[in-house]
Amino acid sequence: MLKINTILPASLLTFAVMVLLAGVALAQNSPNRVPVAAPIPAGLETVEFFSPAVDRLMKFDIVLPKNYHDSDERYPVLYLLHGFMQNYTVWGRNLAGAYYARNLDNLILVLPDGGNSWFVNYASNEEGQLNNWEDHIVEDVITYVDTNYRTEARREGRAIAGLSMGGFGAFSLGLRHPEMFISIGSTSGALSHARRRDSSRHRSSATSAQPRAAGAHR
Repeated sequence: MLKINTILPASLLTFAVMVLLAGVALAQNSPNRVPVAAPIPAGLETVEFFSPAVDRLMKFDIVLPKNYHDSDERYPVLYLLHGFMQNYTVWGRNLAGAYYARNLDNLILVLPDGGNSWFVNYASNEEGQLNNWEDHIVEDVITYVDTNYRTEARREGRAIAGLSMGGFGAFSLGLRHPEMFISIGSTSGALSHARRRDSSRHRSSATSAQPRAAGAHR
């Protein structure tokens, strides 16, 4: 973890550590489990919006504090990135992200979708499909969240973390955009991916499901 400014609540770091460790434990102890549809946790909403960076409709899950709709308070935001072969639903619905966020009740949790993109801007785009996944997160997702939700829209109110591919993405985005994040975290981050020269890995197909549209929540 990078040094955290005291302006950001200490519980934000605590939350990230709890969720990331829970994800590792569940991943290691469930090799024979049969996937089932996960219930929608309390406070979790799905947002669909158009992302110019990838030129398609995208979605993310967001978990709001219990009294969000009954107050005018602004909240810090943790962006939590998923791993390879996963999507935006895994942290909030299958793991413990929504549960811990609601228990802490003093932050907004955002769970973006990056497909298998490694959260990078592709060097080339096939068949006219844009694949600027770094821009999708740091420009489109964050701008949408800061515009439509009561966030602390500044570096001191924003952190990013992830697991595996998401851990790589969190370090990559956090180090490339230090003016945007006060803290970055990586658990089991696939950091060696940055050393590979096989550019075809950066052109992995990025997938995204299509949730129902959600309106603004100011």
